[in-house]
Amino acid sequence: AFTEHVEKIAELVSEKTGGEFTINIALVRDCRPVLGLIYRPMTEEGFFGIPGAGAWRGVAGASVEREPLACQPLLADRALVVLASRRHKGRRLSACLDWLESNWGELERRNSGSALKFCDMAAGEGDLYPRFSLCSEWDVAAGDALVTAAGGALLGLNGHPLQYNRRDTLLSENFIAVADPSHALWSSLLAELP
Repeated sequence: AFTEHVEKIAELVSEKTGGEFTINIALVRDCRPVLGLIYRPMTEEGFFGIPGAGAWRGVAGASVEREPLACQPLLADRALVVLASRRHKGRRLSACLDWLESNWGELERRNSGSALKFCDMAAGEGDLYPRFSLCSEWDVAAGDALVTAAGGALLGLNGHPLQYNRRDTLLSENFIAVADPSHALWSSLLAELP
């Protein structure tokens, strides 16, 4: 009976989200995530990251073998891939995309829901995930650990890594997640954001 209830809940959530929902778990020490797990029930994929040790993807029920993940370098001869949410728009996002188009050139926007953008970035399928709308720290910390473990970075609009469980609110600061944190484009972008 329990399994039937779980399957019914997953079916209802899937109908509302188009199957784009995740379960996010993070371990935070000294205000930074040291472990992140993002699980996608509809595909039974798990994404796991430990900053300083690596990031991996695995499928539930499969052998214990895991596929290593790595963010991609930012290359001038291809479109910049922006990972975004379907529902999130606004002045700051528009300004960000306009600035990137003027200063980089061709952009490719890929929309997805939930924390899947972190998973895509860690798998080398995106360059930037800008988040300028409200979300909770518990929705962000696992993705921060995953992207950082895969070689990227999640930065507040001040250019510094986010800190968790440090403020009087559990709402996350606005941020950009970047696949190639050493590229000068990001500091220039952060300096220009309204």
